[in-house]
Amino acid sequence: MLTAWATGHWRQHELGLWQTLWEELRPGEVLLGDRGFGVWAVLAQCLERGIHGVFRSRRKLDFRQGQRLSRHERLVSWP
Repeated sequence: MLTAWATGHWRQHELGLWQTLWEELRPGEVLLGDRGFGVWAVLAQCLERGIHGVFRSRRKLDFRQGQRLSRHERLVSWP
């Protein structure tokens, strides 16, 4: 369901637009984003606001670590 949106210049990064939409999410809700959202700043803001974040990682991961969920998925915690 679409509840809010932001528009900007075609060269403007999504994260800048996203910052205007934080107030639309409530604690316990889920923010689903592409790998542009998988940065420490967005994760820290999610934790601070009680929002769950699901993103593709931009980090190099060692797939021998973490919990295997399926052939191509792992659950990895970042300390």
